[in-house]
Amino acid sequence: PWVGVLRRAGRAIAAALQASLGDDGDVSAHIVGQREVVARTGSGTSAFTVYEVEVSLTHPTLPGGGEAKRTWTVLKRYSDFRSLALAMRGSGISVAASFPERLLLTSSRSSLRQRRVDLEAWLHEASAVKPLSISMAMFLDVTNQAGTRPPSALDLGASGGRV
Repeated sequence: PWVGVLRRAGRAIAAALQASLGDDGDVSAHIVGQREVVARTGSGTSAFTVYEVEVSLTHPTLPGGGEAKRTWTVLKRYSDFRSLALAMRGSGISVAASFPERLLLTSSRSSLRQRRVDLEAWLHEASAVKPLSISMAMFLDVTNQAGTRPPSALDLGASGGRV
């Protein structure tokens, strides 16, 4: 029973996303920064890189060619990018740019810079895939920023489970 609910929720999210973007809406994403974070864990500390991703949603709103543009920033770890790449691949979405491999814990600064460049190339191509996948929309927080929201269980129940 949960599989059906999840499928209906996915279709509802896709429909809401498509309605908010329309046929001419455009989403772009770029890595604009990165920072090293040290977090305390139960056994000491853990260091990792957080990437600052700038997202732009452009939508033509006026007949004369005027556009509405919203820009926001999301913070993502490499593991978030990797989860997105796996989700897209699992949905049958292919991206020409290859996804960068994990680095060893003792990676150099130049390795980290190169991984950022490779992630940027992959993200640029992945975010250009049309229509925008649900996994990409959630990764970029498009559903919240575009004024759409995922359907709740109440929404699905109120519609008899049909979306």
